[in-house]
Amino acid sequence: MSAITCYGGSYSLDDKDVSELCRLSVVSNQGAVFEDSSSDPVKFRSLRMRYHRILCDRCDELVSLVSDEMLTKALQSVVQYAPTQLEWANDKDTSCFEASSFTHLFNINLLTGVVLVNGLPPSSLPASILTHPLYFR
Repeated sequence: MSAITCYGGSYSLDDKDVSELCRLSVVSNQGAVFEDSSSDPVKFRSLRMRYHRILCDRCDELVSLVSDEMLTKALQSVVQYAPTQLEWANDKDTSCFEASSFTHLFNINLLTGVVLVNGLPPSSLPASILTHPLYFR
């Protein structure tokens, strides 16, 4: 989460920055959902507010520069079974993007880092459990 703070400021983002910021947004949100913030909740909230502010400031730039490949890589950082190539669509008035494969609908909100698979948050279970035959019973 704190890595996002490196992208604050007024300098222009290049492709590498945009790709990394997309990935960090998604990973940070996923980590915040499952992270134990009880050690210092005030610092945790403060850091989270800081990274949301940076993403808000960079939102227009992110939306205009992001590519299908960048969004797919961000998705793959939290959804192991995501396809390697997806075509993403967005309505250009939001930071939300949508892509579909034969079996899944994927959504990413770059501003919040929220990822949805078929309208639900991705599982926090490892791939070894998700693909295990007993899991499907």
